[in-house]
Amino acid sequence: MVKKIVLFVLASIAFISCKQDLPTKPYSYYHWKTEFSLPQSEKKLISNSLSEKLYLRFFDIVYNEKQQNALPVATTQFTTDTTLPFNKVVPVIFIRNSVFTNASNVNLEQLARNTIQKIDRLLSKNFNNTIICEDIQIDCDWSQSTKTAFFSFLEHLKKYSPDRSITSTVRLHQIKYREKTGVPPVDKVVLMAYNVGDISDSNQKNTIINNTITAKYLERLKTYPIKYNVALPIFEWGILYRNGKIIGLINQYNDQDIKANFNLISETTYIAKNETYIDGNFIYEGDKLRIETVPKKQLKELAVLIKEASVIDYETIFYHVSSPLILKFSEDDIKDLVK
Repeated sequence: MVKKIVLFVLASIAFISCKQDLPTKPYSYYHWKTEFSLPQSEKKLISNSLSEKLYLRFFDIVYNEKQQNALPVATTQFTTDTTLPFNKVVPVIFIRNSVFTNASNVNLEQLARNTIQKIDRLLSKNFNNTIICEDIQIDCDWSQSTKTAFFSFLEHLKKYSPDRSITSTVRLHQIKYREKTGVPPVDKVVLMAYNVGDISDSNQKNTIINNTITAKYLERLKTYPIKYNVALPIFEWGILYRNGKIIGLINQYNDQDIKANFNLISETTYIAKNETYIDGNFIYEGDKLRIETVPKKQLKELAVLIKEASVIDYETIFYHVSSPLILKFSEDDIKDLVK
């Protein structure tokens, strides 16, 4: 009897030990600044992710009314760094939907060729071809009216970069209403599971994360016809309103800025008590500022919602590694979100 008890205890200990020693599921981060420079804190975050990969915004593409053409802007500036904590990079290109609403003025094949060439130049110049690039991601909130032009652009990208996977972001509404918005002709998509509200509405409480709304859009995720990864938010911002209309976003601020220049009028909304200038925005007395953030509990609930709505294994990508909010999340907090 004693022998059986000892064997049972040893087996239990072994089971618990094995469970604790299960490898951590890799995850990744977006880098979304116009200057690529990684402080040690960000290098540690990327190293801890175990994916050895970084989703790095390279540049934006906008429609220039004056030149009647699509042009690259805000190209990321790179600093020399020989101790990068990753060996794979996924260039991310943000394209405004206005590029495709004006598709009649844009040679989409030439735009695709120019895009690939610019990506290759940036890779060669800044990484000396020592970093692997197997994927390119396009971020565009296309619509029912622009899907044909956008999808054509994606097909041209494949033509000019045949050895890489072309991926695209999708929003929740593009998952639920895919018969209208279409399914992009790509190898894989990334579901952006955030920014679910209307930032132009000054009466909303939090447009970054709202799990009640998100749950309604996830009902058809199981039947999405191509593979997907999932992007989760770890960031915060301030939305600035004047006379009830949005006038800007404040991404860089601190508590001192808020306390010195605003009075709290509700749980998350402030009113400017004097004129000031914050993060490129000139603020007038009486302007309203809503601070939005991502609480840990709500983010965990969101991660569980998506896992329960999925039938495939997927990579989790956090937006974004340079966010001050991420410092409030421990390594265990983040790993708990990808279980």
